[in-house]
Amino acid sequence: MVQDAAPKLKQMHSAFGDPFPKSYIYDYHIVILEGRKSHEFQISCKNRTGLVYNNVIDKMGGKWHGDIVVMRIGKKNPSDPVDMGGKDAGRVDFAVKK
Repeated sequence: MVQDAAPKLKQMHSAFGDPFPKSYIYDYHIVILEGRKSHEFQISCKNRTGLVYNNVIDKMGGKWHGDIVVMRIGKKNPSDPVDMGGKDAGRVDFAVKK
């Protein structure tokens, strides 16, 4: 499930230190379901041809100019990100590819 225009996490703006501060930051609230468990993430990104080409996304089979920042959303307090662990890297790769 993807929700566009997710509420921004407070920490997100400081993650984008690029020469295009006025470029729009796209925010997506992602919920990945695994059996009865759900895992929530916020994916925030900029995509503009003037930004640096993203080689990581290229290796995943896509084309992207700019950064993609992913934060895991806490279950107790959804306005604060929490540390990722376990299989979260695989979950995030799956979400970003989609």
